[in-house]
Amino acid sequence: LPMTTKTHARLVAEKLRRSVEETKIPGEEVLPGGRLTISLGLAAYPEDASDPTGLVQAADAALYTAKRKGRNRTEMLGRS
Repeated sequence: LPMTTKTHARLVAEKLRRSVEETKIPGEEVLPGGRLTISLGLAAYPEDASDPTGLVQAADAALYTAKRKGRNRTEMLGRS
């Protein structure tokens, strides 16, 4: 999301997460928890990384934090 603050990026990510969570998917009852959910990891340039590879690594680290904290959530690098 170019030219977007971390706060706005988090709002967009949360809207996406909630939209997926609230969408009924045929057959989702066989999924763990009986529904489809997503976890998202956010990182920003240049605050969290100075190059594309570092930015992907930072977002990946935030994603794994979200998964460790219970999934179906959005995490920003260095923040909850």
